Amino acid sequence: MRNYQGYYEAGMAEGVYVTHIAGETAGFRYPHMQAFERYFRYDPAWKYWKFAPEESGGGAPAEEAFRRIGAEGAAEEVLRRIGAEDITLWEFLVPEAKKLHTLDMGGVSALDEEKQAAFEAVKTAYAQRETRFPGMQAQTFALRDLPVRKSFQPVAALYEDLADIPVRMVRVDCSEGPARTPFAFGSMLKGTDICFTDGNPMNFGQDFLHSLYHLKEGIPGVNDDNLYVEEQWADVPALYAMQLAAGRMKRRRRLRPSPHPIHFTDYIYLRALLGQAFVGEAAISGAAADPAAAISGVSAAGLLHPIYGVIAPSIRLMVCGLIESGAVQEEQDIVRILADAVLEDQTDELVRSFERVFGEGSFAGVYDTYSIYDKFDRALQFVPKTKLNRVLFGDQEDFPVLPPHMGRADTERIWRDPEYRAAWMRELR
Repeated sequence: MRNYQGYYEAGMAEGVYVTHIAGETAGFRYPHMQAFERYFRYDPAWKYWKFAPEESGGGAPAEEAFRRIGAEGAAEEVLRRIGAEDITLWEFLVPEAKKLHTLDMGGVSALDEEKQAAFEAVKTAYAQRETRFPGMQAQTFALRDLPVRKSFQPVAALYEDLADIPVRMVRVDCSEGPARTPFAFGSMLKGTDICFTDGNPMNFGQDFLHSLYHLKEGIPGVNDDNLYVEEQWADVPALYAMQLAAGRMKRRRRLRPSPHPIHFTDYIYLRALLGQAFVGEAAISGAAADPAAAISGVSAAGLLHPIYGVIAPSIRLMVCGLIESGAVQEEQDIVRILADAVLEDQTDELVRSFERVFGEGSFAGVYDTYSIYDKFDRALQFVPKTKLNRVLFGDQEDFPVLPPHMGRADTERIWRDPEYRAAWMRELR
């Protein structure tokens, strides 16, 4: 029997998995955080848990929660131990697991030996978490303190009522080893003000916005969506074994259709696009203590992973619809409509503009799929082939609002040739 399958079945038999529905009460969404409850304060106005170690009474952290350390640095230790139980972080920190995540993003099925290697690597790393888990640096940011690029002012306008709410961004040190590559590394602990990310400024921007999105929706979620999401919980190896053996949807099962109209890969790309709001032309220099200085500049580390270049053609067609419909006059208009769709779940203007150009039913006809590559054949029902090739695989400069990624000259081949795609994905890090 495969190790991960056996581990999962043994866990089921032993009752290690906890089933819960987030948002039923004001309690934490993540059960493992209950051990650290003294370090949080519930905000009834915004319906989230504020990390407030300064209000916990001082002194050494509770013995029953974790081993005794000095009061100095206690907050970072709490965050480190919370992060160590977040499966998302291990998927990025363990190279074998990150490979599987990349394959999944790119629509390529992992081989059984790849799953096996990832499971063993995650299990080993988790067992060594007391000494292996990377260093962290926690810093709070508020929207009002950050410079926003002119083209992305509509993003800031959406969260004007949250402008003074601090978000605790916890940077995980990925400066060495395979994890240093600029993949989209971020994990927002929904229902709290804590977000884990890396040092890539492109990733910082999207995860900061992601945090504001979840702070605004509160624990119940969009249209109380979290009241209809059943989640499984266990320690990291058990959850990862479940994911490998039974799929991601076993870990987090929707009890009703998703209220989010933009599907996963397109959503991931658009979130990265909007995350540009805080980098590039608006970046400023200053002392290290200045929050804006911590995210200034787009260097080589400020590029997005090549997988974004593979998803980009889908978004190019979406933006083409906005431009040709006459609904937009400048970049701010594009950003506003896309921000409404991604951050407010309001897609009416986006869909209406797209269908004004490509015909009734064309938006769902193209985008109602979880596959990146099916969109080409789906779009051929609405778009002439010559034009479709030009829009999807043409000159990047035609779409200046799209974020910088590590470009690929062979994106078209990746879309069209499954064997080449699989080989290319397996070379990614």
